[in-house]
Amino acid sequence: MAKLNVDALRKGMGRQFNNQQSIYGNKGNDNSTIKVGSGLMEAMNMKSAEMEEIQVTHDQIHTTDKNDWSMKEEEIKELAELIRDVGILNPPILKKVGDKDYEIVAGERRYRAMGYLIQEGIWSSDRKIKVHIFNPDLITLPLTDEEKEDYVRLAENSGQRNKTDGDLLLQMRGYQAIYTSLREKGELTGIKTRMLLAADMKISPSKVAQLQKVENRGSEALVQALLDDQVTVSTAQKIADMPEKEQEKFITEVSTKKEPGEKIERVDILKFQNEKDSKASAEKQMVQENSENTEKEEKPEGILISEKKFRKDISVIIKKLKEKDIYLQEENYEIYLRSIEKLKKILQ
Repeated sequence: MAKLNVDALRKGMGRQFNNQQSIYGNKGNDNSTIKVGSGLMEAMNMKSAEMEEIQVTHDQIHTTDKNDWSMKEEEIKELAELIRDVGILNPPILKKVGDKDYEIVAGERRYRAMGYLIQEGIWSSDRKIKVHIFNPDLITLPLTDEEKEDYVRLAENSGQRNKTDGDLLLQMRGYQAIYTSLREKGELTGIKTRMLLAADMKISPSKVAQLQKVENRGSEALVQALLDDQVTVSTAQKIADMPEKEQEKFITEVSTKKEPGEKIERVDILKFQNEKDSKASAEKQMVQENSENTEKEEKPEGILISEKKFRKDISVIIKKLKEKDIYLQEENYEIYLRSIEKLKKILQ
């Protein structure tokens, strides 16, 4: 494996991305211009001749929980058939973890394909397998040994296998961790992460933006659905526009209606929104009807006597009193008092 160094990156990373633009740097100084195209990983020209090559049996190799990428059974079988016919063209990269034991750094699909050949009796279990031994010293980037291991794993897997959008999300996370480490050491100053990701992952910047949107704004349920290949990133980034709780509800409701292997689609978003709007409209109508019914139930029987009506009814009396004072005989005054008391009782 050839040495990887920052100079290879800073002198220009191979083909420039899209319209031959450099994203940062002094145009008058080629050494300071950082070009995006082949990406950071292309700065590492891996040559197997520089790695130690040994032969081990399949049972000496062990998997790692660091490889979370999807592996479909039919793809493993197809790879096994290829290995059976033409052999292992790209040996797995391993690191030593015991006297005779090795852990996979890169090449788990090949390891599983070889296991399938042994299981089917096509290969013997003691067959020797050519592998390369991981050597962090061959990578001169200022990274820890663990980061260099992750770096090789990403570089090996780039361009290989049919990746799901969930695989791309995991790949993006891995690259971003490497970029962050290099930025902290001042090695990637002035390089846009999105453009680097697009170049290294061999996808468009717009797809990187979709992945970043789901990662940053997606609920836990939405991100998991993407990782489980239940939804594409183009659909997931639309779902990410919903409030987080609504995303959770949407994923839960729609997933239960899907057949195994059937993906959530944009039409499901429209159906969900329509059902939500219809439900909200029905609830509004119900509240309005209940309010109207309550008003009807609470309305008393009889003729309404409002302050306005009362003032109108006694307006003639008020007018007379304004014109002149009225003096009542004792008999009429008693009638007046009784009338006032009677009116008070009626209006109470």
